[in-house]
Amino acid sequence: MQDLIEALKKKDKQNNLREKDLPIIKNSLSELKKITNLMEREIFPSVLWPAKGIQAFVILRGIKELNQSIVLSLEKKLYGPVESLFRVSIENSINVIYIFEDQTINRSRGYLKQSINELERKSKARIERASRENDITDRIGIDLRISFAQLLKEENPKLFIDDNLIWPSAFERFKAIGHEKSYRNLYATTSDAIHSMSEDVINCLVEYNSPREFQELIANVHESYRKSFSIYLSLWALELYSEALYAVSESLNGKLTERIETVRLSIIDVLVDHEEEHFERVTSAKAGQPQGCP
Repeated sequence: MQDLIEALKKKDKQNNLREKDLPIIKNSLSELKKITNLMEREIFPSVLWPAKGIQAFVILRGIKELNQSIVLSLEKKLYGPVESLFRVSIENSINVIYIFEDQTINRSRGYLKQSINELERKSKARIERASRENDITDRIGIDLRISFAQLLKEENPKLFIDDNLIWPSAFERFKAIGHEKSYRNLYATTSDAIHSMSEDVINCLVEYNSPREFQELIANVHESYRKSFSIYLSLWALELYSEALYAVSESLNGKLTERIETVRLSIIDVLVDHEEEHFERVTSAKAGQPQGCP
């Protein structure tokens, strides 16, 4: 029993020590924000197809703001929102990488085609529901949205006659750029925070059903793990953000690539430290040493 208590205390201490990564996270974000601001000025005018440039401008700005929100949540010890913000942040980073990895404009055009189709589909579904339930208020403005989507289709006929222009599923986008592992280990894992929070519920059930003398220790480990995991996710969010910036920079003039890579390498160093620590814990557990709760 004493061995388990000591293992729990050790785990809690190790998790809390990850707070030392916060300065590198904040410094990296600050530098990536500066790089994004510089890149925004390079996009117009540039060699990029205008729609592709707009996609970069809008999505990178969104990623920047999402990562700012992640860091603010970390500073305020609000770990729940980090997982949700992280998932949105990395999907948008993957979208930028996916679009800009292709030197043609086909993926960019597929993105536009999907966006217009979704605008029309969602608007039609909304008006069908409003008509079915005689919801006059909700019908206001929907006809205009549908008309707008149809106008966009009429003005861009080449998008809609080319069956090769597709925007694949999130999984296929991750996989296409060599990030299937990120999809499985990060994106899919954090879906729980958005859809059900079932993993947190299970952890609390374990805590509730544990012997009384362990409950406080287990609760501490759960909370420090949330902190450590949130810090790990924030590093990954910044790493993929830097990959997205690098992809856009290469498609422009490449002036910022070296600066981006410097930030990215500093982030990867800390990520490797996280993963080596995790590997050592797993290896110790397989060797039979007590590890406490995950």
